[in-house]
Formats: sequence, C-alpha cells, structure tokens
Amino acid sequence: MGVLVYCFAIRGKIRREKEVILDLQEISKIVPTNTKIGVTKKRIEDFTTQTYFQRYHRLELANDTTLNFFLVDSLHGDPLFRHPNYGRVNINTSRYVLYRKRSRE
Repeated sequence: MGVLVYCFAIRGKIRREKEVILDLQEISKIVPTNTKIGVTKKRIEDFTTQTYFQRYHRLELANDTTLNFFLVDSLHGDPLFRHPNYGRVNINTSRYVLYRKRSRE
C-alpha cells in the first residue's frame, strides 16, 4: 500500500536530469519532431543527452554544421559556437543554447 501512495505522490514530477528535460521541453517548441540537430563531437559522446532527446521528442543529434539547428551545452564545456550561417534562438533554457540556420535572402 505504501508503494502505491509513494508512486502517486511522485507522479508527474521530474526526478532525474531535470535541467535536460526542462530545456528539452523549450527546445521542442521550436524544433519539429523527427529533426536532426547538429552538436559538437563532445555531445555525440554524451549518451544521456542523446537518449533524452530521442526518447521524449524523437530528435536526432549529429556532429554536423549543415543542419537547420545546432545545439551547444553551455554548462558542460562545449566551446562557444560561432558560425556565420547560424543565429542564436532566444528561448528560456538553462543548460543548452540553440542556434538556427539563417535563411539566405
């Protein structure tokens, strides 16, 4: 009985990787499901990040600077991203910084 009460009490609460999940919720408002997002080589090797992005929003991470979006982990040592074809997306995230490819006009 106690297990049921505990399970009901924690239902819907983020328990692990809260920062990743909250940022991902903001990112998913901009980036469509089934989209490939460019990341640094260091992020490709971060299986926790890859798992959450794939599991919750079916977003694939790739070490590629030709995609429409690029993601930088500002808290875990990713270098500043300076690329002439991308501009920063202003969203309320604490860990990740999202960039979008500029349109050619």
